[in-house]
Amino acid sequence: MKRSSLWFLLLLAGCAERAPSEPVVVVERDSAGIRIVENSVDTAALRAGWAVSDAPLRTIGGLDAPPAEQLFGVNGARRLADGRIAVADRSMAVSIFGPDGTLLAKHGRRGEGPGEFMAASLAGARGDSLIVLDGQLRRISIVHADTGFVRSYAIGQRGGFPVAQGLVDGGDILIGGGMSFSSAEGFPIGQVRPTSRYVVLDAAGSVKADLGEFPAADMFARTRGDAFSARRSPFGRVTGIAAAAGQIWLGTGDGWDLRVYGADAALRRIVRFDRPAGAVTAALRNAYIAEETANADDENAARELRSLIEEMSFPASLPPWELFVPDAAGNVWIGEYLLPGESRRTFTIVNADGHAIGRLTMPPRTLPLDIGPDWLLARTLDALDAESLTLWRLERGTGRS
Repeated sequence: MKRSSLWFLLLLAGCAERAPSEPVVVVERDSAGIRIVENSVDTAALRAGWAVSDAPLRTIGGLDAPPAEQLFGVNGARRLADGRIAVADRSMAVSIFGPDGTLLAKHGRRGEGPGEFMAASLAGARGDSLIVLDGQLRRISIVHADTGFVRSYAIGQRGGFPVAQGLVDGGDILIGGGMSFSSAEGFPIGQVRPTSRYVVLDAAGSVKADLGEFPAADMFARTRGDAFSARRSPFGRVTGIAAAAGQIWLGTGDGWDLRVYGADAALRRIVRFDRPAGAVTAALRNAYIAEETANADDENAARELRSLIEEMSFPASLPPWELFVPDAAGNVWIGEYLLPGESRRTFTIVNADGHAIGRLTMPPRTLPLDIGPDWLLARTLDALDAESLTLWRLERGTGRS
């Protein structure tokens, strides 16, 4: 693939206007010891050179796979140095596949004993040792790709359902983003945005650094009799977070504004983009309702869902993103909000200094889970929502870090 030229104009102070030929203009300044990084981006030109292969190099799982190799509820996957692939899903096992996609081993099963899981997610890997967080049991297990369960320990974080967000340099684990509702505290009603605490855990499961509490996701909550339910609000904001190159990136979704922390939870820089929020139009509201009700079991279920949506309020503007994914080069991929009817998510790629360096649109219904120097491991859904792991060749643009 022919690569277009991608270059940056870096200004240390003052303001600048982006010329038509410049994909990005970055303005940096200091404010009370915090580095402020402001990106002015031509999103079309920023795509130069970034692409994945036309078809996956490898596919694992899917409807045609043997029952033991089928995947459901994938909750983390990593490609190891020798090409093997580890994945955790709702089978409550960590499956190990060879470089050719052959199933080599399954470690774990459903349960509460050593080497068993009730809500397993793969937080990351240190060599051939896999770090598995069980949010329900509130513990971390070390699972070796070859020999299986090694040990486990309870986590020190309290409050909220713990969610693994990756590894900080040195193997410390970043968790946060989970929400929990308690009848003892009184269930919330209506439009709410609960908070979640984000912390770094050391190898013993103790809190090593505390970033604090941040709003998690916009939710709509209601009670009916003794039943309580909560679901994501239409076009709701969500906090994105990722650990990359010893830094922790966090953005609450209130505009294109990100905070970058060190592993010690000290704020290092604020990264901003001059990208205005799109409007939530009547057409988008109607498209949201149609998409949400299309998969209802019957007309009664669809009518009930429409009634629920009518109780919700729609925001005036779209959220900027839905998730962050780190890559092996220390960049963060910002997964932009997916509109109703869309199946191809676009990512804006930002390097460790906070400079936008690329933009890439993924194949349909494909979500990256682990990104290497020249490959990308993803979860892909087919037309029947069957899950598979897909390995793609990745070409980085001329602005690679």
